[in-house]
Amino acid sequence: MMRLLSISILLAGALTAADTTYDGSRVHYESYGTGKDAIVFIHGWTCDLTFWRA
Repeated sequence: MMRLLSISILLAGALTAADTTYDGSRVHYESYGTGKDAIVFIHGWTCDLTFWRA
């Protein structure tokens, strides 16, 4: 239950969630926060974006 609540809060705070194409592959991304600096998290082959939520 707590995990579901945490995921719901994080999803509600997403400013941008979209898909784009890069080098013929679909890429999904989410953007949180504001400011001029960015940190990009890229997961490994067997993971998905939920890997970084914890």
